[in-house]
Amino acid sequence: MWTGNAGRRRRLPSPSNAVKSHRARRLAYRIRIAAGRLGRALLPDRQMVFTVTSGRSGSGFLAHLFSAVDSVYSAHEPSPRFDTLMHDVQNNKILASNFLYHCKFPYIDNVNLPVYVETSHLFGKGYFEAMLETGARFGLIGLRRNLRATALSFHRIGSIPDRSKIGSGSAFRRRKPNSYTCRHRGDSATIKFAIGISWRWPSDGFPTSRGPAG
Repeated sequence: MWTGNAGRRRRLPSPSNAVKSHRARRLAYRIRIAAGRLGRALLPDRQMVFTVTSGRSGSGFLAHLFSAVDSVYSAHEPSPRFDTLMHDVQNNKILASNFLYHCKFPYIDNVNLPVYVETSHLFGKGYFEAMLETGARFGLIGLRRNLRATALSFHRIGSIPDRSKIGSGSAFRRRKPNSYTCRHRGDSATIKFAIGISWRWPSDGFPTSRGPAG
């Protein structure tokens, strides 16, 4: 099953309706988390696969490809949505874990196929570390696209980090101008969001800059 929207037009919600919908989801997820903490948290009994990517890199198409495999449930940015509490969980690892245990995992556990694949650019923006600490069995797919093509794709939809509403909603919150710091197990790496920067992936799993691409 694929829950993406490629191949058909859809009407985008108005800004006011989008804000109301986002706030309603935030409230619903927090209520669900509060209720879930009264019970027992369980891990899904199936293989889970998520993507780590910048966005505008073909994650929707990847979900479409996985939908051709009979044993795989494939979804692109399904509900419960990672972006709803994304900015909150970046500074609150406990909230990230609670969202996984009481919102995301129950949804995954209702899937009646042995493999669950969720594609999006949101998993790596606050939930990866929390997923590691749950001890759940999961795989990662790294998607990479030409930097210029990615930047142009963001520009076409009006998504500019910290400059437009759509860009601010799905980007890391800034800690200092033009950079963001990620920490895991005592290590840190600064990720600079700028056109013309190329990346290498070190053994600890975080990207570090090699300087301007030639």
